[in-house]
Amino acid sequence: MSAMVQPRTSENEMLELRSAGAWRDFTVYGVPVRSQIAFAGARPTPGGILPRVELRLAPASYFDGIRARADFSRFPHSWQDTGELADGSIYVRWPDLFEFHVSPDGRSVLCRRLRPVPDAAFETYLLGQVFSYCLLKQGVETLHATTVEVRGRALSLLGDCGAGKSTLAACFLAAGHRMLSDDLLVLDESGPGPLVQPALPRIKLYPEVAAEFGISTQGAAPMHPGFPKLVIPLDGSAAPAPAPLAALYVLAAPRSASARRITLRRLSQKQAFLHLLAHTFNSRIVAPERLKRLMEFTHRLAQRLPVRLVSYPRSLPDLPRVRDRILRDFESHAARCATVGGAL
Repeated sequence: MSAMVQPRTSENEMLELRSAGAWRDFTVYGVPVRSQIAFAGARPTPGGILPRVELRLAPASYFDGIRARADFSRFPHSWQDTGELADGSIYVRWPDLFEFHVSPDGRSVLCRRLRPVPDAAFETYLLGQVFSYCLLKQGVETLHATTVEVRGRALSLLGDCGAGKSTLAACFLAAGHRMLSDDLLVLDESGPGPLVQPALPRIKLYPEVAAEFGISTQGAAPMHPGFPKLVIPLDGSAAPAPAPLAALYVLAAPRSASARRITLRRLSQKQAFLHLLAHTFNSRIVAPERLKRLMEFTHRLAQRLPVRLVSYPRSLPDLPRVRDRILRDFESHAARCATVGGAL
């Protein structure tokens, strides 16, 4: 774990705390949220709906006490420091950026910036990694995927960090399809089929990728200080409502850097289960009851939905033909379902 030396509460932090009186209600991933923090592009929650997650700011003195009581030994070391407290709450910190405290029931998050960082960076980590702890505490499993809407149905691209999910999604946006969520896939399984819940209208891209696919970077900000990847707000390119999940595509690296071939292979239920399991968004919580729920979740998806393994050349000029190959497969599956009267 990295050093825990903390600055005193700064003037910027004091100003942020003093301005945090106004509460805002919005919905993200289908979850009603009440927040002291404003989020650009957030869709207001309809009146009368109670929040499931509350986001509040807290001073350095609060986190000093939380940090001192957290046990960091249960979590693998990474550039993200994670600790668990005796009450089951979770402390998460990105050194020199921000820190968070998630309540035992996942219904409250206390937040603090360690130094002035762009709102886009703060929001990206809060509504990604941190929010995944809230959902897990509330019994909701998530996948590491970027999802686009294609003619009213959801198509999810699964992959590790750096696998090219957002880059390929940008190619879909260039063809007129819409973004549902970038990185965190949250499903509503209460109906006849799983629905993908929309995230905030944004995508994370490198400037050259945005330029390649004609995506405006107006209003964009660095994903975190000193990192070239941008958090780019989307307007008409974002889907405002849930969409039924129709298929999942696991992005695999080509066998060699010079490979030009696109391969797309349907996975068996067992293979699909293993790939979905490997792409859970949050692998840090390994309590037995959570692992049981994760196994059941991935088993359901592997049984109900087609999962493909896609390998393709990692060059921007090749991506339109990769997209078109995936779309042909996606539409073929939709046509087969319509022919037999099956549900997507």
